[in-house]
Amino acid sequence: MVVDRGPKPDDLEFRPLLKAACRRHPFRTLLADCGYDAEHHHRFLNDTLGVIGIIPPTRGLHRRFLHQHWPRIKPLYGQRWQSESYLSMSKRLLDSFLRSRKRANRDRELHLRNITMNLMVAADP
Repeated sequence: MVVDRGPKPDDLEFRPLLKAACRRHPFRTLLADCGYDAEHHHRFLNDTLGVIGIIPPTRGLHRRFLHQHWPRIKPLYGQRWQSESYLSMSKRLLDSFLRSRKRANRDRELHLRNITMNLMVAADP
């Protein structure tokens, strides 16, 4: 999780976040929205992390490959709804606004909400 102030492109945190995620829990596939569709992201995923990026394709070498195989890969990308549902559920159950005023406290509040939501999901029968 990255807490930051916007508006700005999300892909600035792409590499450091994925490196940290891979160190914590190795994975082989990444589902991402089209905001991360860039050839350098695909190269980083494939060449550096050994991860297959499932990102809606437009152009470029890795993206050309995805475009050719998109009909078979698209059902996997369809699982992205789970992360969107998680965010929606979090906002609905834990509020969509922050009560803290200072930046450090807002960051802490967001991290605590994320932990709380994960515990709520894990405890649900």
